[in-house]
Order: sequence, then structure tokens, then C-alpha cells
Amino acid sequence: MPTVGVVAGDADIRGDLVLLAGESGFLAHPAAGISEALEVLRERRPSLMLVTDGPDQDAELLVREIAAVSPLVPVVVALKRRDAHRAVTLMRLGACEVVAPPWTKEDLGAALSKTLRSRGTAFSVVPLRGPASSAPIFFLAVSLFFGLALGYAALQRSAKLRVEAYEEKKTWDLPYKHPSAASFNGPDLWVLDWYTQSVYVHAVPDMGVRQVSHFPGELPVSFSVGPDAVWALDSVGTITRRMKDDKLRRLSEYPKAAPGAVALVFDGLYLWTADAKIGLLRKHLSDDKLTVLGTWPYPGGKPVALAFDGTALWSLDAKNRELLRHNLERPEEVTRRVALPEYRDGLLRPVALTWDGGRFWTAAESVPAGKAPGRVFRHSMAEP
Repeated sequence: MPTVGVVAGDADIRGDLVLLAGESGFLAHPAAGISEALEVLRERRPSLMLVTDGPDQDAELLVREIAAVSPLVPVVVALKRRDAHRAVTLMRLGACEVVAPPWTKEDLGAALSKTLRSRGTAFSVVPLRGPASSAPIFFLAVSLFFGLALGYAALQRSAKLRVEAYEEKKTWDLPYKHPSAASFNGPDLWVLDWYTQSVYVHAVPDMGVRQVSHFPGELPVSFSVGPDAVWALDSVGTITRRMKDDKLRRLSEYPKAAPGAVALVFDGLYLWTADAKIGLLRKHLSDDKLTVLGTWPYPGGKPVALAFDGTALWSLDAKNRELLRHNLERPEEVTRRVALPEYRDGLLRPVALTWDGGRFWTAAESVPAGKAPGRVFRHSMAEP
């Protein structure tokens, strides 16, 4: 049975990973930090190491220490938060695989097995029997040196290819032509198509359609998946609150709560809507009337979508093809602008915006509408 060292500072997380590794056919040796990890490497000699990355444990330091002590032992990193940029950084440092949350037996087992299969070539030296000249030993040393050099080069090239594969996939064509809104529900991307009056649930990263839910008799233009419900906006400004199931069953309705609005997002406490015609942002209290707490002029050209990244409100400005970050206290004040070069040629019109916990995603409709399939982009945003 292959062995794996499991390094996690949190005891509960460490126990979960040990259990998942065991269910995947690995004998797991737990460690709470660097010192225990190095002890596991010396005494248990595991086939590979599984380490977590998060606020309580820096995987970069662990990857470097493990490489220094046991350079041929591969390392798999389990992220506590979905962050594509962080994953690429760790792979460039030498991690063989990076597993994003939520951790499942299938995903973790596949990553461990793949790493074990591609760990490289093992070398062993057989002692010479009897007297031997120095020439065979010299040639053996030279062969071993070149073998190690080639193996290291192969590992580096493999890591580079994995990084490139991770980075290069940033756009996907959709199996429908009229997307109008997008929102993440856990790891799944939900996209609304106004023409078919349906919400398509896509599995990331292959973007396969897992489920389709319909809005019979309604014309939705935007929606936002909250912690316990789905908020939907129709063409006359009526907002509905729905169950997060395959039927999107209605829980409550707020007639014309946001007249003229084309976009909405729920930030966990308040509901925000945007009116593109008169250029207005509204902040609603999530009470029985969706009471408007304030209105502010939109500081961009044409708002078509809203998103919340956990700390700030963002909007998608279709006219200027850029993202705007708003001051939550004074939403008419823009604290950052991010250009979207994907829309520079004018062949696609940005219509939807959402946040996956680490990156922004946009959805686009062709120009003219319906000429080509809709498209989804995953955006890389450099720090300001």
C-alpha cells in the first residue's frame, strides 16, 4: 500500500484528509507542522506528501523544505480557498498537483494516484562484488548523474506543462446563444439564458451542463445565488426569492421592487440592483418589501451586471468594457477600474459578471445577438 504524509495545522482538517487518503487506498501518516513533516519523511519514507495551504499554514514554505530534505518526494497541495493564481504559484515552486476545495475522495484520490504514477524514475546502486577497477564506477557515476539530470529536466518540463495547461484555459463556448446573468453556487457556475428562460448549471472546469432549470411564463434578466436562496429579477422589475433546487420553486415575490433594473446581486445582507436606462444603483434591505435604503448615480457608462467579492461591490460596464469596484459607503465613488481586453474587438458584448472566490468570470453575447454561441471568460487580474 502506498504511503502519504498528511501535513495540516488544523486537527479536524488533518483528520478529514487522513480519512480521505485512506479511503483512496493510501496509508496516511499525519503531521501538524514542518518539524513533524520532516520526521515523517525521515522515519516513514512516504511515497508522496499532502499539505494544506491557508492562513494557518504556508504551503510555499513546506514545498521548499520538503524539496530540500527529500527532492524526489512529490508534493500535492490542498487549497482551503479556490484561488487559481495561488495554484499556479505553488506549481511553479514545485508542487506536482493542486486540489481545490471542496475536497472529495474522488478528486483527492485522483490527484494522489496521478502524482504517484508520474513521480519519475527510481535509481538504485547495486554493490560491486569483489575487486573492481575505478572505470566502471566512474561510468556508473556519470550515468547516474546524467540520469538524474534528465529526470530533473523531465520533472521541470512536466511542471511547466501543467502550469501552462492550468493557465491557458480561460474561455469556453456555451451551448446556447443568449446569456444574460451568471452566479456561482459552490464550485458550479450557473448561467441564465434569457431566450430559453432557463438556468444552466455548469461543472467547472470542463463547463459540462449538469442541470437545466426553467422559468415557465417569466422573462428573467438577472439572478444571484445567495447562501440559502436564489434571487431573480424579471424584465418589469419584479424580484422573486426562490429555492436552490432544480425547480427553482418560488418562496416570495416583490412586485416592481426595482423598476428599470437590469442586474442584481445579494451580498449576504443587502440586495443591490442597477438601472442601466437612468444610470442608478440601489441598495435594498432584505425585508418583506425590499425597502430601498439608498440610491446613487452610476459612475460608469452602462451597467449590465453586479458582483460581490466578499468585501466590495463590483459592476460590469458594457459601454467602456471594464470592471468597476465601488466604495460601499459611497457607491458612486470608483476605487478601481479593470479593463477587459477580451471585449476590445467589439465582436462580443459583455452581459454577466460573477466571482468564484478567487477570480472574476464574465459571460458574453455575440454581436449581433444570436449570431454565434455565448461565451464565458475567466479573468486574470493583476494586483493594483
